[in-house]
Amino acid sequence: MGIIARGLAVVAACGVAACGFRLGATGDAGDATRPDSPPPVVCNANQCRLRLDTDAELADAISLIDITVDPDVAVPADPARATLTPAAYVRGAVIARGSNTGHGSFGSGVDWPAIDTATIAGVSFGGTDLASSGNAPVGVGVTANDDWTYWIEGEVALKAGVSDIELAGDDLAALQIAPANTRAFVDVVKAEFPNPQVGTFDAGAGGWFPFRAAVVQTNGGGSGMRIRTATPTGGVLAPITRGQLRGRVDQLRGAFVVAWDDRLATGPATASLYTRPLLADQIDQPLAPGLTNADDLSQRWFGQLRATTAGDHRLTTISDDGNRVFLADQASPDRLEDTGGAVATDVTAALRSGWNDLVIDFSETGGGEAIAMTVTQAPTGVAIGGQIPVALLRPVMPRRNAFVTYFDPAQAAIPNNTTAGVDRVVTPEVLGAEIVTDVRVSYQIAHGMIGEVDVDLIHDGKTAVLRNSTTNGNRWHSPTTFDGGPLAGAWTLHVDDESGGMTGTLQSWTLTVFTQGGPGQIAERSEWISTVKDLELDGQVTEIEAIDAGLALPPGSTAELYVRSCATVIACDAAPWSGPHAPGAQPSVTAARYSQLRVVLTSNGVDEPTVDFVELRYRVAPP
Repeated sequence: MGIIARGLAVVAACGVAACGFRLGATGDAGDATRPDSPPPVVCNANQCRLRLDTDAELADAISLIDITVDPDVAVPADPARATLTPAAYVRGAVIARGSNTGHGSFGSGVDWPAIDTATIAGVSFGGTDLASSGNAPVGVGVTANDDWTYWIEGEVALKAGVSDIELAGDDLAALQIAPANTRAFVDVVKAEFPNPQVGTFDAGAGGWFPFRAAVVQTNGGGSGMRIRTATPTGGVLAPITRGQLRGRVDQLRGAFVVAWDDRLATGPATASLYTRPLLADQIDQPLAPGLTNADDLSQRWFGQLRATTAGDHRLTTISDDGNRVFLADQASPDRLEDTGGAVATDVTAALRSGWNDLVIDFSETGGGEAIAMTVTQAPTGVAIGGQIPVALLRPVMPRRNAFVTYFDPAQAAIPNNTTAGVDRVVTPEVLGAEIVTDVRVSYQIAHGMIGEVDVDLIHDGKTAVLRNSTTNGNRWHSPTTFDGGPLAGAWTLHVDDESGGMTGTLQSWTLTVFTQGGPGQIAERSEWISTVKDLELDGQVTEIEAIDAGLALPPGSTAELYVRSCATVIACDAAPWSGPHAPGAQPSVTAARYSQLRVVLTSNGVDEPTVDFVELRYRVAPP
């Protein structure tokens, strides 16, 4: 029925290694059988300190669950500084990737080891299904119509018990699921065209499970993939809903850009990851994927900007035609619909250290096309007068300024001389308590007597009259009727012809709804556990004095610190944790040669807590 703009095509800015940060998406573990060699310990007489604060030290962990290690990205960067932050997710979508090689063959199936080491052509967001067609998938860098691989990875919410999982693929497909908080993927179902296959998975008590699925095109022709589930087994198979999906995005760098072939964000939408500094006269560059011409277009860049130092930041944007900018909880003047040439806007916001929301909207009617944005005020870490570096951006959809967009290309006849008309309905799957802030709707109608046609948009018991027999034939509208109301529920476009004369056709229509108050962007609970550390470099450990951490805790977030000590490395596996402790507290733990540190963060899903060091202070007796 439609394209959900929370999950559209992106092109990757870099791989994990190239981005320079560490990821522990689902409990990736270090080696618990041996301690660091040597650990970062400093002693003064008999007082010692174990301090973990660099990228390498914080990433040397036995467990990172829903947490990531970010290095310092200031300009210039401090290689000795890094932070622990909760994982960031795109809700309602997963991560899709493409390769210009067919990694698999009939009879042998999908070659997962080859996919794990494949050259990635591009990365996108999307759902679990790949629409069947004779063309290569859009948005993942695939350039040929045969010999390619498309795969998705994310987490799926499954109900308790055993589920049927049906997979269909053209030419061949495979799906794997891993236990929660692991990446130990196991085969669930494989399929080859034209026969769908059903496998089963026992989700136990239910919850979020890592999964991945791939489809391989080997010889041209049609292509596609479809996944359906049923719980309990034997039930009616149904598509996986948006509410069951989430994908990690904190490993991506850049701003997500969505583009419409219409100046008011309606019509078919496509997207990509903007991998240049934001923004450097972008529109004069090659058009974004999906755009067909340089006039009558709109674009939205969105994501989060990382402030290395808290304080006021000001962004200045100059465009031809209109623009508006949202930074954290502040907005520039709304000059989006200005069409008279150069437009300048400013927005200033007090950013907190860490990730802050950023949205840039742009519209172009005709003539020159350009938009450039510069940083005109910032405490440190960003060059004044320059653009925002890619390393300071990640493509998280801001909760305060999200949107969904649907394009319905199905044609429908408009009956002559009746108020019954024709109705086309969109019912968004709401992921949170999303409140409408702006609505854009457009349509294409073929009718020999357009003055006879009435068009209404109906939702939440309210009706917005878009056109009637006394208005002109504008095909786009921005009604305020629904502002402040819920996104949830059916949105109905009603078209009728109440005069005698002739029939017509509703050729297509688009609904774009901007919202606030959607689902959280970051993990509400995350955990980090260090590898086992050997403390006895300068003498026998006699006392554990304190566990400490450098914390930034916005309202609605907490941090808990734990420690355990043990006589041997292996003994730490079963040793009880002391805690939770507040920073600087003395833990109730018996002093021993080896120790492990643990941090548990909670959040409100929006405001991000950070940890920039974890420290253990203790005393030793000379050897």
